[in-house]
Amino acid sequence: MGKRMKKVLASAMSLSMVASMAMSGVSATTSRVDSLLSNMSLRQKITQMMMVDFRQWKTADEEAKSDFTKMNSEVQKIVEDYDFGSVIFFANNIKETKQSFNLTMDLQKAATKDNGIPLLITTDQEGGIVYRLGSGTALPGNMALGATGDVNNAKIAGEIIGSELSSLGINTTLAPVVDVNNNANNPVIGLRSYGEDAEMVGKMASAEIEGLAEYNVIGCAKHFPGHGDTALNNELKPYQVAINQGIEMIMSAHILYPQLDDTTVHSDKTGKEEKLPSTLSHKILTDLLKGEMGFNGVVVTDAMNMAGIAATYDEV
Repeated sequence: MGKRMKKVLASAMSLSMVASMAMSGVSATTSRVDSLLSNMSLRQKITQMMMVDFRQWKTADEEAKSDFTKMNSEVQKIVEDYDFGSVIFFANNIKETKQSFNLTMDLQKAATKDNGIPLLITTDQEGGIVYRLGSGTALPGNMALGATGDVNNAKIAGEIIGSELSSLGINTTLAPVVDVNNNANNPVIGLRSYGEDAEMVGKMASAEIEGLAEYNVIGCAKHFPGHGDTALNNELKPYQVAINQGIEMIMSAHILYPQLDDTTVHSDKTGKEEKLPSTLSHKILTDLLKGEMGFNGVVVTDAMNMAGIAATYDEV
């Protein structure tokens, strides 16, 4: 957990609003990360690894829950008391420009109270059919970008998304999708993919992430190792292209890949021996992604309440 924790902390601090950190340089940031880690309790290290959401909320004096769009005293206290590494926004949270900006600022204020660590504030701003900003630009989806055959269009899309997110204080986006569209029976990806050419997909994704970085927004390639046809060993290629070009974050998928890992463990929830989805697979995330493919950035998971995990394993 040590190396990964250092990368998460370094990312959070490098994107914070603290001017002295922005000007301090890489060596000073690394020293600061080492210092923070040495003084952290195990509980703090664990909560730093968590990305939480406050999609809806009901305070003690309210009759029903509603979309969480404005800071309240209860959420403020939670963020102040727990050293969460990240908060994710959904469309419920970021409906209007000023409202979204105020919410991110209030969350950062709570997180950094008493010298706390700034949050990675993220959302799924992919463009196309998946976007969260209520007042953001409705961009063409990845398949439309891929159809142009011009990677510069993907970079421009990244710049547009990055400029809008950064203006709101959102410093990370869980995009782009790097799945190859080579399985007609898979309804999950479709238009969210750049296309069926694995090399082109990797180049498009890298260009979009480069565009995001122009505005200090971290991109995240997803969903590793791919939703298409892993048996063809075609899904890994765009990730390798993107890794070679220096991407910083990859998201794992909750999908079974028996060709890559046929390990089974006992599930107390089902009472059976169950195969491990990639999110829980040491062979896939450590041996393959970090070892064979050489990725040394941050690995995040898809939502842990999704059926691919929750149907088989308890959250606690």
